[in-house]
Amino acid sequence: MRGTSFGETRKALQDLGALLARSLAEGDAQRCLQACLSVLEWGGVRRWNDHYLQTMGSRLGPQLLAVKRKLRLESLDTSALPPIRMSSGMVKIYSLLVDDLVMYDSRVAAALCLLTRLFCREAGIHSVPRALRFGLLPHRSQAQRDPSEGSYSFPTVVRSEAYLDSLARASWLLRAVVRGRRSLFTCLGTGEDLHALQSALFMLGYDVGGQRLGLTRST
Repeated sequence: MRGTSFGETRKALQDLGALLARSLAEGDAQRCLQACLSVLEWGGVRRWNDHYLQTMGSRLGPQLLAVKRKLRLESLDTSALPPIRMSSGMVKIYSLLVDDLVMYDSRVAAALCLLTRLFCREAGIHSVPRALRFGLLPHRSQAQRDPSEGSYSFPTVVRSEAYLDSLARASWLLRAVVRGRRSLFTCLGTGEDLHALQSALFMLGYDVGGQRLGLTRST
């Protein structure tokens, strides 16, 4: 179900999202669990989240519906939220429930931090502004996913609150990038545009060791 191309991957996620939405609407706990496990299987992170989902039982559906209400980007205030379980697996599930919420995993985090560092250097900003100081995530890959360099440093988040804060800011920023002005993503439909940018960040952030990308200002 993963897909081997952008189109196939997009279709797989749409199908998984529809399955998850239907299970929640019908209050079908078993189907909800299977939908969530399928999402984790798609993302290759099932083994680290399986136990949590299995032990949630009938509480899983109501918990996800509550998360869906709380994470709406139009009204999201991270300082006012109760604890929400955050992991690279759970954020994939949340992204299928909440419009424009990105799958903020270690690759997306690494790519955003790399691009932020390059932007700051080009703009003559000597340290990373708070609004752009995205959190890096712990990961099990041998790849380099920390683009920090000199005064351009980024924290590794270990608490759910910090993870959620970076997720919210990343989602707001990327949505503004694809919808706030003309870009290479403009020709894509709503939803597909953000998915395309997110996919590009997955690729860019797989390994940021030694990356020296050039940025050009647009007019």
